[in-house]
Amino acid sequence: MASGAKFVRNLICPDKVTPTPFMGKFGAPGTAIAVGDILEMTGNTNTEFVPLDSDYDMSANGGDVAIAACDVKSGDRAGYYPIWLITEGDVWEVDLAAAGANAYAASLYYSAKNTLTTSGTHIVGVVSDIRNVPEQGHLSVDGSPDAGTTFRTISRVGVTFQRSNIYAARFITA
Repeated sequence: MASGAKFVRNLICPDKVTPTPFMGKFGAPGTAIAVGDILEMTGNTNTEFVPLDSDYDMSANGGDVAIAACDVKSGDRAGYYPIWLITEGDVWEVDLAAAGANAYAASLYYSAKNTLTTSGTHIVGVVSDIRNVPEQGHLSVDGSPDAGTTFRTISRVGVTFQRSNIYAARFITA
């Protein structure tokens, strides 16, 4: 079962250690939303956040993806609840549909709730993870064994969401 997106770091601002809080509008939830759920703004004629799903065309809808910062349960009222804005350079850890050794900038697509995959129709973001990269030691200094060049297989990956897909892009002026 998918465990939701978790903020890792920001590639542009290394001092950023927490996600950017904001408020997002939700309708009365028919489906429970949990902390870390990847959201799209398509509810009620594109004015309310709902869980991201497979029919969401990022290019047609102009993005509007965010992350739930609180649980919104069935029976809760419609209104504004905390979300985390995905900002440029943010790396979020998410589940992969199938564990893999994915290279930098490999495209990632929606697979299932809070789960991404390496093939599909609408690109959500790209791999921006360094945890599966084999760091080579300095043979000339410490006689380190050869780490090789093969990326390790992982089941959760760091993803940077495309700028055109994120809700925060609405607040960036030219």
